[in-house]
Amino acid sequence: VKSATALGPAPASVPVHTAQVEAMSAASPVQAPVPASSVAPPPSVAAPAKPAPTTAVASAKEVKRLAARGEELFKEKQFRRARVEFRAVLKANGKHRAALSRLAEIEMSCERYDEAAELLEEACAAARTAAPSSGTTPLLIARLGDARMELGEVREAVLLYKEAVELCPEGEGGTAGEARRANGGAAANLLTKLGRALYRGGERKAGADMLMAVLGKHEEHSEALMGYAAAAVDCGQLEDAVRVYLRLVVKTPEDKAVRRGLANAVAKDNGVDLLIAQLAPSAAAAPAYAFLATICRDHSKTDAAERLYRLAIDHAPASASYALNLMHVLELTLDYDGALEVLAAFLRRQASDVGVGSAPQRLTAASGLRCLETCGAFAKVPKGSLPDVGSLPAPEKTVPGAGEDLPKAGPLSAEGSASSPHSSSPNPFGRGTGGGEDDAAAGESGYTPAELDLLALFFTAVKILYVQGKLPAIPALINLVEPARAGRRIHTTTVRNEHAYYCCIAQLVPLVMWHAHGGAAGAVALPAHDEVLHVLGDSHCLAPGWSTVRDGNGRTLLLRPALVTGLKVWHLRNASDFYPKANFLAAAATVPPGARALCIFGEIDCREALLLCVERAKYESIQEGARAVIAVYVLALAELRRRSKLRCIYVHAVPPVLNETRPVVNIFNGILKEEVLKAARHRLVWLQGVDEAMFEAPGGYSARTIREDLKLDGTHMHPRCAQLIEQALAVSATPDADGA
Repeated sequence: VKSATALGPAPASVPVHTAQVEAMSAASPVQAPVPASSVAPPPSVAAPAKPAPTTAVASAKEVKRLAARGEELFKEKQFRRARVEFRAVLKANGKHRAALSRLAEIEMSCERYDEAAELLEEACAAARTAAPSSGTTPLLIARLGDARMELGEVREAVLLYKEAVELCPEGEGGTAGEARRANGGAAANLLTKLGRALYRGGERKAGADMLMAVLGKHEEHSEALMGYAAAAVDCGQLEDAVRVYLRLVVKTPEDKAVRRGLANAVAKDNGVDLLIAQLAPSAAAAPAYAFLATICRDHSKTDAAERLYRLAIDHAPASASYALNLMHVLELTLDYDGALEVLAAFLRRQASDVGVGSAPQRLTAASGLRCLETCGAFAKVPKGSLPDVGSLPAPEKTVPGAGEDLPKAGPLSAEGSASSPHSSSPNPFGRGTGGGEDDAAAGESGYTPAELDLLALFFTAVKILYVQGKLPAIPALINLVEPARAGRRIHTTTVRNEHAYYCCIAQLVPLVMWHAHGGAAGAVALPAHDEVLHVLGDSHCLAPGWSTVRDGNGRTLLLRPALVTGLKVWHLRNASDFYPKANFLAAAATVPPGARALCIFGEIDCREALLLCVERAKYESIQEGARAVIAVYVLALAELRRRSKLRCIYVHAVPPVLNETRPVVNIFNGILKEEVLKAARHRLVWLQGVDEAMFEAPGGYSARTIREDLKLDGTHMHPRCAQLIEQALAVSATPDADGA
């Protein structure tokens, strides 16, 4: 490695062709979100399950049954329940290596490395004594090395890996037969672990030599290739790194470490150019560019993602999917004008008969473009600025019932999957491959995947126009889209998230226009106001958006929504590079110094994450999980307030809109209120009373349903929720404007 020794030539170079990249199409990018209603709350919502007390030592037969049941639950990722079974095994046999090992794996998955190391020390001690020649013993020791690496104890890890290597037979023939030969793979794995540990511990030449030795015998060894690529990046051999990461991502397209490594390498200096050198631009390479752009986007490498999507579009100009995903990337950086330009360019490229729906109200590229141009959709609005809506044509009246046929209180709100809110995945990641789940889901709507993507482009335009504040431009577009959309099962397709946003906004627009403009016929001016209150949030920031409220000093505040799509509070932790965090930082950057902000996040954590984390033993209870998440939230808001020199940040309670998750939301809000009040010195202000005022009955959390007059679509609140903000501002202490 450079400065110690130059890396040898890249392992046998295998050109990455589109045919190879098509192997990615077999992989699904993300797991569907778990509907809150399908996850049973843990007992008492708080207490972890515990093994039933026993009065006698379990029989060998019973131990075997418990271990088998634990293994079954482990494979289903029901770690909380699996842990109960394995602990019962240890109660009967404290040296049961398999139970100790599985419990350690659970602790590792929860990032409790100290606990994992303690369990593995016991397992290794038992293995060294009872089964020193067993093929599993070196694997246990190596796993303990993994835990030590995670704890930063590299020297200890190196010693453990060396011990594991010495105990592991080569597996090249011999008398032990198939089991011994299988350890040939184990030996290569252990040498790779040792090589990477040596490199990390400062013995770079020894580590690099060991990795190259493994690759000399097993040139497709994934972990050794990963170690080689990381070392290549470290010593400036970026071309080799990009080449190797491309090989790896073709081989293991869902591997998180591979995807992160590739994104980081491509985002460096001329990384995209080096990638292009491996994949010459062509129509055949367009799916690969789009796939690689998705990886870069997922890890917040938005510049690289944008460039790669544009390359894909250059060679597949008819792909609505690529245009849609490029729009979403530009949304992350709040380049809404740029996103609308992508839409306009796409529509202009299409033939006049490209469209969706049936005559005589068929939505075509040509009719959509005319509508957008006529209603003023392409008027520029700089980031963080208010639109000049007075220059827009007077708004139409939206057709009755627009957006109202989305099933109520379904498992998806506007965010949909936390892993991939922008659900239109490009080929070869599962879109447009002919057949498969995507085509089956599209069939339920009566549209092809390409037609759905075209429809999603217009859905996304409605969302962007709303967030920009160009409300008068929206009704005409809604009226054009509704005939092609209404009555279709679009909520079951790959564009369900774009559809959910559209349906929410289609219902909000006539209500917000009436409230914001006083109901005056043809009114197009934003309401008069003294100050802008910047409302950062997930889709729940849309309902109060563009309304006006008065604060405790009688000043009129315009609520400007700053949408952050798909953000879990957990994404704000320092270690995260998932793109909703980049979206949050971009939205936060539009709030000027001295201004006030309001944050409304946490609903997705309550809906998708906390119960699942308890089931997977990440936390012992909902309360513990909520406290961990809220600590991240409060720290991130305090840092934002300090860094941006904001007057204060108001914190809104999570809206308890879904019956299935309301118990979790109530717990979360109680802890959130407590922690925000403690953080008053950081100029974080809890919006007093909102958490209780959202419920039907007095007394707050004992009520079972949200107030009837606050319901909109079963997933979001009515714009009347702005009244609750106004009431809270009147009683919540706002720090002086001249504070630090």
